[in-house]
Amino acid sequence: MAEQEEPKLIVCGAENELLTYQQVSDFVGGFVEVVKLSSGDVLLINEDGIQKKLPINYPATQIYRKELEGKNVAKLPPLEFQRVYKTDFYRILGNAVWVDKKFANRLFLDEVPDKSLH
Repeated sequence: MAEQEEPKLIVCGAENELLTYQQVSDFVGGFVEVVKLSSGDVLLINEDGIQKKLPINYPATQIYRKELEGKNVAKLPPLEFQRVYKTDFYRILGNAVWVDKKFANRLFLDEVPDKSLH
């Protein structure tokens, strides 16, 4: 079995860096889940990362864990513990996109709603 490539984190911090839904979906490898952070920033991840057994994205997980620890959700084990033991504690799996709060409300403006559903 081939070893999986280390997941990547793309940072969208400028308007010209915003991605379409299709670009994000292709990058994360499936349906896109939006994880809203209290800072206003957004992480875009693969909705089915657990079922697909995607590898841990350590940079994205650090961002997410910082959010959780700031909210005192849980006393989390050190991230290094996850790296060694591959635990399920509050992790982000697979490729991820980090969108700056200035642009979070402009995500996927390229998508036109299906008018047949209305």
